[in-house]
Amino acid sequence: MMLLRRFVLGFIACVFVLSACDEDEYTYPSLITEFTDLYNDSTSGRTMIENDNGDAYVLSSTLSSLEQGAVYRVISGYELTGGYVGNYKEAVLYTLTAVDLLYETEDSTSICDPTGVTALWRGGNYINFHLNPKTQGGTHEWDYRRDSVVVAADSAYMTHYLSLYHIQGEDPTSYSTTVYAGIYLPSTAISEGDSIVFSVQTFEGVRSWHFMY
Repeated sequence: MMLLRRFVLGFIACVFVLSACDEDEYTYPSLITEFTDLYNDSTSGRTMIENDNGDAYVLSSTLSSLEQGAVYRVISGYELTGGYVGNYKEAVLYTLTAVDLLYETEDSTSICDPTGVTALWRGGNYINFHLNPKTQGGTHEWDYRRDSVVVAADSAYMTHYLSLYHIQGEDPTSYSTTVYAGIYLPSTAISEGDSIVFSVQTFEGVRSWHFMY
């Protein structure tokens, strides 16, 4: 897998603008919004997006500012044109929102700050997060911890107990905002066939989600 980039993509976020037209003539596109990988194809040089189902599309406009060989985790808002570029369907990209990749932390802090959770699910090679922390605009720390690993007596497979690492610091819990995040499973010490129990300290208490990998 190519290098996955973690930082916010301010230079490409929401840079695609719909062409102006008369209000009576305007039809809103059939917009698809989903978590994707974004990268420049090393062979063709075209910019691609690939969703968690493995469906890859060629973008109608190339993003030359992307680092060659890097994969950017983003939420793409796009429309399929109905055309093809080679063997790939073509898509027009309208919006991009950066996704923060989470990595395992060694911090043994026992209590993490709570957050709201709109959705948390397994998608392809990722665990995806749609979080709603309460903030006043300060900086938060986000990663995950491996709390324990259990091997069943009658199986070679393991259960990995993970939890969200969230440190709010001195930022007051004033208003809700949105954070999109993800864990790239091939970068973890988790093998296919293993189970994952992921826990989050929410405002209502601890919630847990169970996934197979």
